[in-house]
Amino acid sequence: MIPHLRKDYNTNFSEEKYERLLSLIEREAGEAPSFRVSETPIFVPEQLTRQLLEACESLSDFICRPDFKQLSEGALLPENFVPGETDHTAFLMMDFGLCEGENGELVPQLIEIQGFPSLFFYQDLLARSYREAFDIPQEMPHLFGVSGEEEYVQKLRNTIVGDADPENVVLLEIFPETQNTRVDFWLTEKALGVKVVNITDLKVDGKVAYYLNEQGRKVKVERLYNRTIFDELYKYRDLKREFYFQKEYDFRWVGHPHWFFRISKHTLPFLKSPYVPESWFLHEWEGG
Repeated sequence: MIPHLRKDYNTNFSEEKYERLLSLIEREAGEAPSFRVSETPIFVPEQLTRQLLEACESLSDFICRPDFKQLSEGALLPENFVPGETDHTAFLMMDFGLCEGENGELVPQLIEIQGFPSLFFYQDLLARSYREAFDIPQEMPHLFGVSGEEEYVQKLRNTIVGDADPENVVLLEIFPETQNTRVDFWLTEKALGVKVVNITDLKVDGKVAYYLNEQGRKVKVERLYNRTIFDELYKYRDLKREFYFQKEYDFRWVGHPHWFFRISKHTLPFLKSPYVPESWFLHEWEGG
């Protein structure tokens, strides 16, 4: 998309540099990603960057509407109700496809909007590894709204850990060591000092959730960074565990599950924007 950068990158590409990219990721994360890593980043021109940011701002404005909770109430089924909903989502992710416009130009089109965390630490590591393995110009940033990596990590720390001791913050997932996204779990644990915990290892005493550390000591959970997706959890109907989302606990959710349903599963038909393909609820669709 930026012809001279694409030409230079392709001309200087080699398998040795790509292998170095993979080794840099593996060295910092502790293991190689279980998914394929692209041989190249994309180079987004200024005009397209402005459009992407404009799209994100307009969609964020909709999510921040005072009546958004009322509009999205239909996304919450009784069996998915979780006490302790926060006033707003802690995370907001937008995935765009790049499409050809009427005049042959590239325009962003929304694929998905999620009220759920993404691979925040892996994505930063990937960008830094491209820079180290390949000759990426410094004037091509991969972060927005922050001065650099230090501020980026601090914002994540403020959101996920807050004023708690990192030991009392849990990243919760189902069998995290088997997830394709696990590389981000290990990087999060390394950067923030939080504990990655399998849902079967989270213990409950009344409203207190806790885990046992390496020494067998009980550690109370004060903030729960949720990476568990209900669709996957429902595949394990006979999973032996003490922790159930539908009960009330004495901790703060970081990424309350309701926002996954309100935003990720329900919002697209409400969004009217040149950057969002028209969509409908199935029961309202009159197409053929």
